[in-house]
Amino acid sequence: MKKLLNLKRWLTIPDAARHLSMFFGEDVSEADVLHLALDGHLTLSVNFVNHTMGRCGPVVPSGDANWIMIPSLSGDRQLRLPVSGMRIADDKVIQLDKEVIAIDGVWDLTMLGAEHTDVEHLYQFLTGGPPVEVQTFEGPIVCREDGMHCLLQSH
Repeated sequence: MKKLLNLKRWLTIPDAARHLSMFFGEDVSEADVLHLALDGHLTLSVNFVNHTMGRCGPVVPSGDANWIMIPSLSGDRQLRLPVSGMRIADDKVIQLDKEVIAIDGVWDLTMLGAEHTDVEHLYQFLTGGPPVEVQTFEGPIVCREDGMHCLLQSH
């Protein structure tokens, strides 16, 4: 499997569990693979075989992003939000294009959006844990090696 592994661009979760079991010399379950990804030790990827839709753009320093001020729901303060993008850290914003495009191929899960909640939900299901009741307003965010990030769109 080691020679074959060197030729593969990606592994399924079960294949990754088998490979890590051989590497560590102990049993590694699919839930362990998800836990390692949730803790930031592994990168999970998705292969969009039939393409999907997303709004894409680069990560830029927050100082280079366009911002808008809107009143909070309580009306007691102003919220600073990126005009066409989303804040992913105090100093970084994904500057998303307005156009929705088709993407395909292998993309990494950033674990910054709804994909984190989805992986946590699957982990809890596999381990008999409680259902994840947290909801996110943003969709899943994926990225590829060239730094392009995409917020997946369902409509």
